[in-house]
Parts: sequence; structure tokens; C-alpha cells
Amino acid sequence: MESLLTYWDRSPHVADRFKTGVSLHSHTLHSEESILPLGQYLRKFACLRGLLEHAHRSYGERSLEDDLSRIWWTPPLAPRQALEVEALQIEGKLGLDPIVSISDHDSIDAPVQLQVLARTGSVPISVEWSVPYRQTYFHIGVHNLPAQQAASGMEQMAHFTKSPVRAQLAELFSAFSAHPGCLIVFNHPYWDQPVIGDGLHERLLQDFVEEFRLWIGDYIRNSRNTRNHRLTDSGVSYRIIV
Repeated sequence: MESLLTYWDRSPHVADRFKTGVSLHSHTLHSEESILPLGQYLRKFACLRGLLEHAHRSYGERSLEDDLSRIWWTPPLAPRQALEVEALQIEGKLGLDPIVSISDHDSIDAPVQLQVLARTGSVPISVEWSVPYRQTYFHIGVHNLPAQQAASGMEQMAHFTKSPVRAQLAELFSAFSAHPGCLIVFNHPYWDQPVIGDGLHERLLQDFVEEFRLWIGDYIRNSRNTRNHRLTDSGVSYRIIV
């Protein structure tokens, strides 16, 4: 399959051939967003690094990264509000029937709550899973988990995130992929979240894709960089409308 990235604002008629639009990357107030990457990025700039370190020394002996890793924020929208925002964008901008798969960071609370309501009972149970890999970590969307096994699946993912054993990752991917309708998506693969440097990050990314591409069904990117073509060097193909 040929790889293709399409921007809706540049080709507004691209959606005319489709009936349904799917949102695979949205968050609610159940998603805990760490501010650690912000601190790591700020420290890359010499003019800010000294100010940050000087201000932080007065707060104790822990490193700046240790303190920032304990701080998080949450997006403002409740599950039903987030669902409506995503659905209205698909309907209003693309003119398509919406399917919204909410994937909070390491939590399935939002879709589980939505499934209780009659109007939103068909919402898939999904999660954006933080997957440690060697010196970095990646965000993997696991979509449409079976309702009866979603809680146990989330427990397995949480255990791996806390205590990663590399050999177990393929087993987890394989188990999730075995469920009919389950989709595994690589979210923003070129985002160097722990700020290890572009070179090392891209080498680890290529290794990760080579090792686990059998189970990765698609890719989502957030920024308009030009590096995504390198994923095809590993034989991976994708089609995305942004």
C-alpha cells in the first residue's frame, strides 16, 4: 500500500469519497498530562537553563526533573463534552458520520463512563498507552478493546509501563491485535518526549517500528514536519488525513 498524507485544509474535497470519519486522538479531564517535557525543552536553551536551575535550588535537593515529574495537568473537557466537540468537527468540517475513539493517557475511565449512557453506549473503549522503550518512551493508541476485557487489559498495560520487560511487549501487542476490531496506532512517532535528541530518538523509533510493525495498524502525526517518509524505509505504509 502506498503511503499518503493528506491535509484537509489544502484538499477540502478529499473527504467526498468517504462516508465516515474517525477521530483517534482526543483527551478528556481523565488524561493526566505531565509537564516534565516542558522543563526538559526549556533547559535546552542556555538563557533559560540558568534561571530555572537558580530558582529551583531554593526548593530543596531534588533535581528539577524529579520535581517536574510529579506535576501534571488535565485537559478541561468532561468525556461527553470531548465526544461532542470531536463529533461536531467531523460532521461540520468533513460532512461525514463521526466515530470518536477517546484515548486518554493511560486511562479508560472516559469511554467506560460513556458506555453507561444510552446516547453514547457505542463509544469504543480506547487508551493512549505510555510504552517505555530503551532510553525513551512512545505513545501507542489501543482502540476498541472488548468491554469485558478492557479492565484487565488496562491493568496489563499499566504494569508494563511501571515495570517494563521488553519481551512482554510483543505478547501484549499480539494479544490486543487478536481481538476483532482492535486497532493499534502509533501516535506522534517523531515527538522526542524525553528530549534525548533527534538522532537517538529516530534510531530508537526505527528499531521500534522494525520490531513491532506486525501489530501497528496506523500512524498519527501532530506536526507538519517532513521526516515521516523515513518510516517507509522499514516497509511501513500509512494513509492519514489531517
